[in-house]
Parts: sequence; structure tokens; C-alpha cells
Amino acid sequence: MHPVVQPSVVSLFAGIGGFDLGFARAGCRIVGHVESDANCRKLLAEKWPDAVALDDVCTAGAHNLPPCDVVVGGSPCQSFSVAGLRKGLNDPRGNLLLEYLRVVSELRPKWML
Repeated sequence: MHPVVQPSVVSLFAGIGGFDLGFARAGCRIVGHVESDANCRKLLAEKWPDAVALDDVCTAGAHNLPPCDVVVGGSPCQSFSVAGLRKGLNDPRGNLLLEYLRVVSELRPKWML
């Protein structure tokens, strides 16, 4: 029999861990989170105490996140949404999408979502 390999996951813009919970229930190992909200980080730490926890995607990368098979996350959408001002990349929140892509390019996971 082959040993079961648990894919490792780093979660950006983790929030309360919705994506993380789904991946954990699918048999993945959550190895890192990046979330700016302190209350969300507290909840994430309770659920995944062994995961690396960072608070700023702009300072996250291969130097402080573990290697992983999957990077998951949904950057803030207000700058692109019809419910917002639709400033796109002219809104600082819109630029966080570029930070997501930078982290992915540094970590080089097999998959991203």
C-alpha cells in the first residue's frame, strides 16, 4: 500500500477559514494563513494552531510561508465590484490581487484557486 499524502495548503485572505475548512475536510493539511483581521486570525489559530499565521499579504512570500501544494484565496473584490466604486487597480484593495499573484509566483504551488 502507498502512504496517503496530504496536500499542503496556504490560504491568503483567509477570513474565517471557509476555504481552509473545505480543504481540511477533503484531507488536505493547512500549513499557512495570511489574514489582516485580528479576530479572524484568532479563530484561524484555534482551528489550525500549527499553521504559520501572517497578517499582511504584502509582506508574505517564500521567505516566511512554508512550501505548499495549493495556494487558495479570494482577494478583496470591492474595487472591481459593481457594488463598489469600480476603481480596479486604482484602488489599493485592487492591488492586493497582484500581491496574491506575487505570492503564488514565489511559492510555485502545483495548484492555485
